[in-house]
Amino acid sequence: MPVGDAAGADAAHGGGAVVRPSAIDLLAEQWHGDGPLTVLSPESRGGIRAEHYDDQVESELEMIQSADALMFWIPRDLRTLPGFTTNVEFGLVAGTSPERAVLGCPLCANPACRLRTVS
Repeated sequence: MPVGDAAGADAAHGGGAVVRPSAIDLLAEQWHGDGPLTVLSPESRGGIRAEHYDDQVESELEMIQSADALMFWIPRDLRTLPGFTTNVEFGLVAGTSPERAVLGCPLCANPACRLRTVS
């Protein structure tokens, strides 16, 4: 069963637009592969976050390791949604298994230019 990870900045905590649910819906609509597609999401369920930060980090790293493909969204709005943690995650995947990394960022996100160069 193919597994994807919808990685990226968490707008619910940064004040920006929440894009992950819409992205997952689009993936589901466009999926035409053999069997079902499983999409992992690091967002909390029902507003309940991990009790300890280390548990959240461990959970997200497990998702990254288990996914066949990782879709990163880095809007790079330094006021509301800078995506600094996502930079680290993208770098981890791009540096070790770039064939699994898919990067999305607005063309106007100038500080993200280096990310586009290495993707």
